[in-house]
Amino acid sequence: PFTYLELGCGNGLTTAILAAANPHGRFYANDFNPAHVLNARSTAKAAGLTNATFLEASFAELGDADLPEFDFITLHGVWSWISAVNRDHIVEIIRRRLKPGGIAYVSYNCLPGWAQAAPLRRLMMEATAGSAKAPAARAEEALAFAERM
Repeated sequence: PFTYLELGCGNGLTTAILAAANPHGRFYANDFNPAHVLNARSTAKAAGLTNATFLEASFAELGDADLPEFDFITLHGVWSWISAVNRDHIVEIIRRRLKPGGIAYVSYNCLPGWAQAAPLRRLMMEATAGSAKAPAARAEEALAFAERM
């Protein structure tokens, strides 16, 4: 058995896959976007996962939540775009919640690794700037724009 926390899980796909592949683990994940958490919970329910908990909480709120200590605390790409205040909250979560000998894994979206994708990302963002559509519709619009280009 082990405990795992993913910070900023988005739609929860990584946590759901890991929970399905490791039924002996206990998985927690958070995101502050209610739609992301709803999608993550729906995925977990559809997959019959009983070992995954998705929390709608900011990093500040998560720091005060009643959570266990974790063997693993992960975040994928989040660090590269959040504020310094939120980075401080993450450091505090890791300090307070990571078990001695546990692993904190931080993937970081940066150059040069993102150099090839950055122009396309910016083009897609600018093509849908100011759109009042829901996020999923904006994403579809951005992809359609990129395909036309």
